[in-house]
Amino acid sequence: MDRESVNFYSAGHKLQGYFYMPKNPKGKVPGLVICHGFSAMIETITAGVPEALSDAGYAVLLYYSRGVGESEGPRGRVIPMEQVDDIRNALTYMQCRDEVDPNRVALYGSAFGCSTGVVAAAMDKRVKCFVGNVGMGDCERWLKSERSRWDWIAFLKRLEADRRQRVLTGKSEIVQPNEIHIPDRVAAKARDQKWEEFRKKSGYDGYPLETAEALIEFKPELVIDRISPRPLMLIAMEFDVTSDVEETRSMFEKAHEPKKLVIMEGAVHYDAFKFTNPVVFEKIMKETIDFYHEHLPL
Repeated sequence: MDRESVNFYSAGHKLQGYFYMPKNPKGKVPGLVICHGFSAMIETITAGVPEALSDAGYAVLLYYSRGVGESEGPRGRVIPMEQVDDIRNALTYMQCRDEVDPNRVALYGSAFGCSTGVVAAAMDKRVKCFVGNVGMGDCERWLKSERSRWDWIAFLKRLEADRRQRVLTGKSEIVQPNEIHIPDRVAAKARDQKWEEFRKKSGYDGYPLETAEALIEFKPELVIDRISPRPLMLIAMEFDVTSDVEETRSMFEKAHEPKKLVIMEGAVHYDAFKFTNPVVFEKIMKETIDFYHEHLPL
């Protein structure tokens, strides 16, 4: 497996990515684009994913969306539909690679990347199949579930005030990600150990409150049925309280065949990632690779 630092453009922004090729490929190979999560910490949250998929015989592209990590764009700007656009441009870049069969490309998305990946796959028929892990079907329902009723009302008023400020000044209030999405304490501790280091390296102070307003309007489960007749697999952790297992079930119920649901028994949200639970991670990768081998054969 070889890793190459690459760049491509989306909406005029140069995006930083990493391209992985399997060893000893026999001709052109299928390509997989990885959609990263809300924190965009690809070196931590998606650690092991491109390596596993590349070792399984696929070309893999992992990248930072506009505005986050090492990519260009307004610093810390996280807008779901803009990230969907980045995913589709990443697919185009993958198709431009001489090593890749342009007619055999697919997506893998984890956490928020599952949600953006669902929408990208629903919109873009080039995606031959989709695997999503611990995603959210309705981001308004997701954010609301993390707050008490009165906190939710106060949050909406804060967003309304920020909307007015953006119109009058062109600027949105910058907040820490945990002020938008409030993870459970275990998940927050796991993420925050790396967040400060990542934030300073990336050159931004946090995310604009505009992100929260865009999230409220983002509901992947309303379009997930459009992925059919292309194959879909969703993976969830049984005791996930960061992206509740019911979010995955809701998406799965609304999806059409062919589809598969995998629940990792006894697991919580951050068990899905190698840096916190390599045992569960290996199970997820086995399910994922078996699915791709069936529906995106080498």
